[in-house]
Amino acid sequence: MVRVLLLDDEPDLLLALSVRLTAAGFGCETARNGAEGLAKLRAVAPDVIITDLIMPQMNGYEFVRQLRAISQTAAIPVIVLTAVQKQTIEHRAQELEGARVMFKPFDFEKLVTLIRELAG
Repeated sequence: MVRVLLLDDEPDLLLALSVRLTAAGFGCETARNGAEGLAKLRAVAPDVIITDLIMPQMNGYEFVRQLRAISQTAAIPVIVLTAVQKQTIEHRAQELEGARVMFKPFDFEKLVTLIRELAG
């Protein structure tokens, strides 16, 4: 089973996406910000991480930077799921270090396909 760690500060989106991903056959754990996500990494051992960018305590940019700095987690595929404007993402793309980006509102089936592709 593909394990997904989902980070978002919007509780309704976090719950809805977690329920739908679980129904689609994924193991899903959640975190409300990057700091909580980093704390859960070892216990969850995710195959794919989905993160928002704008979150309190630690945003998605900082989360990805710290994730990539840890040798054991550096290669975990990341999907950024965000409402941030495309121009802003393009300007700061280097900070996402290879993460794939999907913009809100998003197509759930495309997200599922991308998760499966990245989990290989």
